[in-house]
Amino acid sequence: MKKTILFTSLLISGVALADPVVPSVSNIERINTGATSQPTTPQQAMPSSMLLGGKDLPLSRKEQQAIKTANQWVNGKQYISNGGQEVVYTYGAGQAAIIATPLKLSVFELESGERIVNEGIQLGDSVRWHATPVKQGNQTNVIIKPTDTGLSTDLVVVTDRRTYHIKLISNSKNYTPLVKFSYPEDENQKAWNAYYQNSGADNSSISLAGNKTGLAPINFDYTIKGDNKMKPLRVYDNGAQVFIQMDGKLQETPALFVINGSGKQQLVNYRYVDNTFVVDRLFNKAVLTLDVGGDQEKVTITKG
Repeated sequence: MKKTILFTSLLISGVALADPVVPSVSNIERINTGATSQPTTPQQAMPSSMLLGGKDLPLSRKEQQAIKTANQWVNGKQYISNGGQEVVYTYGAGQAAIIATPLKLSVFELESGERIVNEGIQLGDSVRWHATPVKQGNQTNVIIKPTDTGLSTDLVVVTDRRTYHIKLISNSKNYTPLVKFSYPEDENQKAWNAYYQNSGADNSSISLAGNKTGLAPINFDYTIKGDNKMKPLRVYDNGAQVFIQMDGKLQETPALFVINGSGKQQLVNYRYVDNTFVVDRLFNKAVLTLDVGGDQEKVTITKG
């Protein structure tokens, strides 16, 4: 009997001295679904070699170019210069990609002053990926972290100006530290708005940004009803896009929703440029909403 007890004690001591074993994802799932297990004690962070279990996914030519650009900063010997660490995509020119690696952070930088709407961050795989918004002053960033390599999913970020659809890929070695966008169409729109406000030209014959057919008549036939503080200065379309020009004195930018055929609000892809909503489609009815405390201010825009 004493020999048995001594032998058992030695076994227990041997297990305690062995290296900790990190369970696989499948084992963790079985534990979480109801299988009984012994209480565990907090463990120190495991080395990266013990966390990286997935096989790297092949990268496209565009994604390899993003890695090459990022590595020029990651492996550089100079201090960070303005724009030196950035991978910049053109908004609307195709799906962007963020390459991330476990134990490091990738940052998606929004345009200055751009805000994420309520529940505006959606992940295709919210178990093995984390996307956290961080705000400092007028700048909002999204921190991207994967839990393993060899993963791929989609990230959708909805803001008060536009909607981003980004591909996320995790890699064991390479990553893009900082990703942002350029907005050439918005810059073009700002130029047209400045021309419109300063030239005194007949607004019925102005060619607006995005109107690729040249000069075209502009339709101002929109009815605006609702809270006076939030009413647009004017609403017009060029046959392809709708422009909702707001008062520049607004302290907060309202959210824009289109009313569908069933009378329900639905998200619409738009940008907010130089105090103007630019909606890349026509609509018959839309609403601008802004939550103030427990109250909601609302403006309805109806075509015709």
